[in-house]
Amino acid sequence: MHPNRPSISLKIVHQKECSVSTSANSLTVYAAQDLFANTLHIGSIGLQTKLTAKNYQCVASVLVNGNANGLVNGASVSGNWSGVTTTGTVKATTATNGVATFTSTKTTLHGTCTFTVSGVTLTGKTYDSSQNTETKDSLTY
Repeated sequence: MHPNRPSISLKIVHQKECSVSTSANSLTVYAAQDLFANTLHIGSIGLQTKLTAKNYQCVASVLVNGNANGLVNGASVSGNWSGVTTTGTVKATTATNGVATFTSTKTTLHGTCTFTVSGVTLTGKTYDSSQNTETKDSLTY
């Protein structure tokens, strides 16, 4: 550090691509678009059971987050049920609260139901599963 020049501390709050150029009396930072601005990820999966007559159903509430963990409306979420109730791929769309809701087929069996997210799509966005809080959740009843 030079005694006649002030020290400069630079902290990048969000992970961004950037470049820095310096001259004798200035510092210029060129920041690109936030790398996560166009990504989607799973914020949480909540499970509950519902009893209708003598049948059980599992209900999964999948929260989809975008940039800065904002809620995402209109994303198509796909996944599948396993355990006491199984399905092929099922899809649901997130509402304004960012949640896509899935209801399993009815069963009279007691046991464990598991919902696993297999993908999320929304025009102009990329699903980044590495940012997921969780990808599947299970409930025993």
